Parts: sequence; structure tokens; C-alpha cells
Amino acid sequence: MSTCEEAELAREREVVERLLDRPWEELRFLEQFISLSESDLENDKTRRSAVERSLEVALQCLLDASNRIIASRGWKSPESYVDIVRILGQHGVLPREFARGAEDMARLRNVLVHGYQHVDPAKLADHLRHLDDLRDFGGYLLDSMGV
Repeated sequence: MSTCEEAELAREREVVERLLDRPWEELRFLEQFISLSESDLENDKTRRSAVERSLEVALQCLLDASNRIIASRGWKSPESYVDIVRILGQHGVLPREFARGAEDMARLRNVLVHGYQHVDPAKLADHLRHLDDLRDFGGYLLDSMGV
């Protein structure tokens, strides 16, 4: 690898690390809501809104970092956020089984961002109970960058 290629890889690592700072912050914030039930989320608009927004930001940052990795490696451009996850699975950045499950994360991001559907409190509660999946997603991205 040339010095120029090494410098570019180091720069991409820094960008991905910066993009992943925010999801870690959001995941720490979301820890306080892990015990919320579906009913709690249904009946408390303030807490539901906080959970929705923090999940949205965390997911968006993970997907933005993913897209950077895809672009920096010259892989096929994704056509959707779900496609981002599929491409990462195809190239071994995400384990294939994990990538299949992570497609739901990309779908949730779409619902949260566009707000065109009522967000099912049961799905929110389930995602709160599986915050480690988001941490794992970020960890796989960092591992792929040699961080």
C-alpha cells in the first residue's frame, strides 16, 4: 500500500470514528429507558419521543458510517438504507446472520425519519431491549476499518 493510500485509509478511519461518536452518546442516553414497557411508550409521549429521536440519530449515524465504508472501498452503491446493510453482509463487514437482522434497523430508521407511520410501541420496546445490536453494528464497522 502506497503512502497516499495509507493516508486516505487513515482519513476514512477518522471520519468513521467521528460518525460513530454520536451513536455511542445516544445509546448511553437510551440506557435509562430499557425497562420501559410497550404500555409505557404508548402512554408517555415525552419518553416515546425521546426514544424515537435517539434511535433515529443512532441509526442514521451508523448507516452514514456504513455508506462511507462502502464508498471508500468502491463497492456497489446502495439503492436504499436496507441495501447498505445487505452490501456490508455480502462483503463480510457484518456477519451475514447479523446483517439479516440489521435490515430491521434500517427499516426502523426509515419509519422514524419519515414519520409516515405510527411507530409501534412494541417495536420500540424491543429495540430498547436490544441496544447491544446497535453497539455490535458499530463495533463491526470499526473492526472493518482496523480501529
